[in-house]
Amino acid sequence: MSSIKGPGGTAQSQSKEQMSLAVIRMIVAATGLNTSEPAIDNFGIDISLIAKDLPGLYEETYIATQLKCVQRSAVKFDMKNKELVYPLPAKNYNKLVTKGMHPKILILHVAPNDQSKWAHFNKVSCTMYHASYWLYLGGQPKTTKGNKTVRIPFSQVLTPKAVMWMMKQTNLDIPLFNCKGVY
Repeated sequence: MSSIKGPGGTAQSQSKEQMSLAVIRMIVAATGLNTSEPAIDNFGIDISLIAKDLPGLYEETYIATQLKCVQRSAVKFDMKNKELVYPLPAKNYNKLVTKGMHPKILILHVAPNDQSKWAHFNKVSCTMYHASYWLYLGGQPKTTKGNKTVRIPFSQVLTPKAVMWMMKQTNLDIPLFNCKGVY
């Protein structure tokens, strides 16, 4: 557990978890989806997204997500390849690559280094900084190293449109793939 604390006394690692959940909840509110959170996090899944009655094969569609919130300094920006580069812990990576009943995605929220700049509030708006990105790792080989470096295209920003595209793909039994923002 991080010894760095936010202004309210909570460990910054717990505040990062709250930030990740806040982003997901904003998207869920904007899309009309539902969520389910496991009571105990022992599967590497933080929250599942659920759609009901989409056109397709199933009455309900699920996508399991693993949430990470990292400060800007913890990620590299590969400008040449237009990708985020992040060292994902092997235990998290391996849970995302194994096949399950529902597709699993990584959602990586990149926040400013200074916690006081994670969100800005004024009389007419609330803005969260910086952005969240998604990555599908299904079918990749497991790793035995301490970390597995993952590369997320800048274009795979987590938006309501991106989430609904994933839900529709899943409901039609079309495997998810990293579409580089082409929905």
